[in-house]
Amino acid sequence: MARTIKGYVDIFDNHIKEHVSGIRLKDFRTVDGQKILDNIEAEKKLPHGSLVHIRSFLSGVFAFAKRTGALDGVNPIQGRGTIEVGGHNDTEPTYAYTLEEIVKMLDVLENESYRTMITVAAFTGLSQRPKRVKHLFRYSMSFPKL
Repeated sequence: MARTIKGYVDIFDNHIKEHVSGIRLKDFRTVDGQKILDNIEAEKKLPHGSLVHIRSFLSGVFAFAKRTGALDGVNPIQGRGTIEVGGHNDTEPTYAYTLEEIVKMLDVLENESYRTMITVAAFTGLSQRPKRVKHLFRYSMSFPKL
């Protein structure tokens, strides 16, 4: 829990604070959130995942404000795809490997752990969430050092 709080404080202090001073909570609009994320991306050249975390943090702030009565309107950051991050909307479709391509990958992999990981990712849809694949296998499999 303490790590989560530290992460939130870091996101606010390092990325958001300078962009929101002077904007009242009730006056904040979706366009303001988009401008903030665009500015953060242009200034800091953060990876896509970091921008998604920042957007998620902003959405959480407004969700909390609604729950506690500090905001009566809609959450201006709510929902995936409301605000684009990293020059694209993260709800865009991604490329799916064909069965033939998956089989070729499995054929060239000699390590059974890697073959298992590719198989699980390819046939469960987790290939769109690589961090989840990593966490799935983190403690249950041993991988050779490259």
